[in-house]
Formats: sequence, C-alpha cells, structure tokens
Amino acid sequence: MLKRPNTPILLIMILAASAASLVPAEARAAQAPTSFADLYQNRHEIAAEAWAKTNKVLKSNLPSPKIQIFLGPTTNLPSKAQAADLTAALKAFPSPNPFSKVDIFYFNKQDMAASSDQVNKEMGDQEARKIFNQRAWAQLGPNDPIPQGTNPLIHCIGSGECTTGEGWAGSDGVAYLGLSVPQTPYTKDNPGTKVDAVEFYHALWQSYYVARGTLQGATIDGPNWFSSINTPPFWLQVSGENQTFYDAVGLGTYVNYEKTMVGLLQKMKYLAPKPYSVWGAQFDLNWLNNFLDISNFNVTSVTSWQNSSFSNNLAFSVGTNIYQILVALKGPQFMYDLTNSMSQGSTFDQAFQKEFGVSWTTAEPTIAKTIWDEYQGKY
Repeated sequence: MLKRPNTPILLIMILAASAASLVPAEARAAQAPTSFADLYQNRHEIAAEAWAKTNKVLKSNLPSPKIQIFLGPTTNLPSKAQAADLTAALKAFPSPNPFSKVDIFYFNKQDMAASSDQVNKEMGDQEARKIFNQRAWAQLGPNDPIPQGTNPLIHCIGSGECTTGEGWAGSDGVAYLGLSVPQTPYTKDNPGTKVDAVEFYHALWQSYYVARGTLQGATIDGPNWFSSINTPPFWLQVSGENQTFYDAVGLGTYVNYEKTMVGLLQKMKYLAPKPYSVWGAQFDLNWLNNFLDISNFNVTSVTSWQNSSFSNNLAFSVGTNIYQILVALKGPQFMYDLTNSMSQGSTFDQAFQKEFGVSWTTAEPTIAKTIWDEYQGKY
C-alpha cells in the first residue's frame, strides 16, 4: 500500500520458531466462539481459536509460486526465503493462485531510479500506466510517456532508512513486488524480513478487483492518502499484514502468540492521545464504539478509516486484535472473502454480513465490548 512503511510499531518479538501442534489443553477448556452471538461469552477462547484455525491452514500443502528476482545495481539480496514466504501467504487464499509468476524488485536508496526503470520495463507501458493512475502517483493519458526514474512500487518515506514495500496485482497475470533493502540489514526479529509475504498478501486480494476491472483509484488530499471506498477499511487491510507476517514466520507456541497479541493491544494506552482523541479523551469502551462506528468509513474526513496517514498505527494495535476475532470466527481467509465480495460491488457492510451472518453495525458493539474486556484483563 502506498505511503506506508513496513515497520511502524510492528517491531515486535518474533514468535518462537518451533510450533506446538496443538493449543495446550488448559487453554481450550472453554468453548470456542462460533459467531457474534456467543463471542463475548466465549471471549477467553478467541486467541486459542485464531491460533488453531491459522495453524490448520498453514499445514496445507501448496506448490510455491514461480518467482523472478530483480536487484538494483548496488542492492544485495536480503533473503533466500522468498518461496516459503510467498507460499505461507498463499495458503490462506481461498481461490487458485491467480498469478503466473511473481516479480520481486529489491532496491536500496541509491538504486531507486534504476529499479523504477526496471519495473516500468517489465510491466510495459499499459500496466505501468495503470499503477501510476491507480496510486494517484501521476495521471497519465493513453499517449503520455511513462516518467523515467520513478514508479509507485519503488519509493521511500522520510530521510532515514528506506523500509517500504509495495505490492501490485498486474492485469497481465503477474504479481509485482517492490521491496526496499535498508543499509542496516534487518535482524531476524524484524518483520521487514517477511515483507515479501506481506506485499504478496496485498497483491492477492487486489487480484479480485483486477480480474473484474473494479480496482478504483486512491485519493490524495495534501498529506492524506485515502484508500478507495470499495476496499475494506485501511486499518483492517493493514491488520492483515500482521497475520501474514505471523504466517510467514510461523505462529510459534500458543503461549507466545497470545502474549504478542496482548502486547499489541496494550499499545493503545499510548495511542489514545491526539490525533485519536477525536473519538474520546482516553482509550475506553466509549472510544472503541466511536472508532468502530461505520460512519467513519468514508473518503472525505481526515479521520476516515480509509485515511492511511491517520489510521495506520491503529492497525498495529487495536486493529490486529479485531482481526484476531474475525480469524477466530471464520479463519484467516476471511479477508480475501471480504475483498472478493467488495470487488463485485458489495459495500463493506454487505460483504461483512455475507461473511459473518450479521452486519458490521450489528456486530460492532460486541466487538467493542470484547476488545475492551481483553484490554482490561490483558488476555
């Protein structure tokens, strides 16, 4: 996604590499939630159920996608785990792999112009024109030349280390990933090591829109970048990055997974002040209900769910725990189901009702009540 670094607040501990095959018996003593009707009653089983459903998906066997790697002139290959990373993301995708291959462009700051030209060359004029227009990078007419030395897949944010990633589902059947390589190499506990899986996740759900020609353009208003209204809330999209990161790394033991989720939610004590005070002076149940009100789903307000500049950090705290609830109920494929429905013209509320049996408006109070209880109980 445009204008989004891959490592804000997401610098969390790596989950243990060796995964237990089952959730500990003491963690499964209660009944798992099956719908929003029994979610709050069975809230203490949310983490365990999400962990179990995801591990089940990760144990499936899938062939690795075909990968082609491009390096900037002075860029070093950061990892050799691309096949395993992309396959982990693909396992939660409920449809056949939509891509004939995945082109990965690794670049550092010095190589941005050269890598951009390489992306434009591999995409060809028609596909490059589409990504420029959709990402509001530039509005190019059918006869306008493709700008040299730039492409929306290749960009950095700020003057420090370049830690960004972008994914694009090409109408030519190719997934294009632009992945930065910082000067200071990623350590193994940095989620940037799995940004290939994260950006492939974006390309996978975009593929539904590309197949139907319904991928709408982004909107830019000064410093604010708004995701299109026919995609799920931006904070929910980015919350899926956490899930994909865990999938690529391996969920590890249930105990470590649960501790990680608790730690992410506790970050809300630091995020409640401005600018998020628009929903309340402090993080509490009232704040949650205000934030989760579907009236925030628009592209006209600075506090919109679709404003990446505003809602990004919320994805790596409260958003991830909401995402966990939805995984516990339907499995990690739910996000792809939502985007599949919305690519066919459903609103977010309609797509949510189709997936979960109730509208977002109906489910929201239970989500808020459950999250607030988790926050207070630290479970």
